[in-house]
Amino acid sequence: MIAKATASTMNPMLKAQMLATALDVWFTGPGSTVASRQFLPHSILGGVVIDLTHVKGTNVSSAFGGATSLTVSQMLTYAASQSNTGGSVWYANVKATQTKAKDAFDAINNQVAYGP
Repeated sequence: MIAKATASTMNPMLKAQMLATALDVWFTGPGSTVASRQFLPHSILGGVVIDLTHVKGTNVSSAFGGATSLTVSQMLTYAASQSNTGGSVWYANVKATQTKAKDAFDAINNQVAYGP
């Protein structure tokens, strides 16, 4: 069964995708012994630049301040800055923007995000 995001489930789904990405960054960072990404066997995931204009066939740049490309770490930092403390309001709870951010992290997690 494929999970579908609704207005009430978007924040948890976005958090889950961001957490998965953050863990991948942690475990592929300096000094780590785990390379969790086959498509980046010699790269540190946090420093990889992602093309935000072509994620799953969509331009998701508006979810990242209009940037056309960012590193994965920059994406995580920007998305985290769009939340209140506790994460109950994220991207002003605008589902369309939340969806773009979630899809961007999902693409990274599923190895279908590409550089510019």
